[in-house]
Amino acid sequence: VYQGQFMSAGAYSRNISGFGRATYEVTDDTEVYAQALYAKSKIKYDGFPNLFFTTTVLPIFSGNPFIPGPLQQQLTNTNTASFNVAKLFTELGPIKTDEDIRQVDFRGGIKGKVGGFTWQIDYTHGNARYDFAQRNQFDLLKLAAAADAVTDPATGRTVCRPTLSTDAAVRAAYAGCVPINILGFGAASPEAAAYAFGTSIYQAK
Repeated sequence: VYQGQFMSAGAYSRNISGFGRATYEVTDDTEVYAQALYAKSKIKYDGFPNLFFTTTVLPIFSGNPFIPGPLQQQLTNTNTASFNVAKLFTELGPIKTDEDIRQVDFRGGIKGKVGGFTWQIDYTHGNARYDFAQRNQFDLLKLAAAADAVTDPATGRTVCRPTLSTDAAVRAAYAGCVPINILGFGAASPEAAAYAFGTSIYQAK
């Protein structure tokens, strides 16, 4: 049962903002101005660890060297090709989120009077950018490949199935794959976890 040991009670937040404006009277009836606004917000927090549950499960195929002997025997006796694993990967730590929001705005113009009339010309330019990153998150393609562990018939070593593919492009794509054992708490090696983890990035501007 997850006890919330990784959840942030409150997110780290840092905000920076600045504003400046300058005006200058060219004549008694004409004035120019310029102003700038800058704002930045940075937020960090920890969320739940990676989770596979209900609709999102990870298949483990019969013959996987990490399957305990009694369970493998049961799979063999019942001719079961695979089983699904639903798991909260608490031992691998929380998903760490970073959010950065930045806004820049510039305005300038000139205004004046001619007789009983007033006139004004303005220019404005601004942009906003949002960066979102979640570290310590599973790369699902890499995780699926790493969890599909088999025994290499040529060497007897435990390897990722895609590395034995007859397709050279598949072998190349998963050349660095490290088999991962997800059966049991803390069963995954640091090397396997490092391979299967990645950073999810989103940017809007």
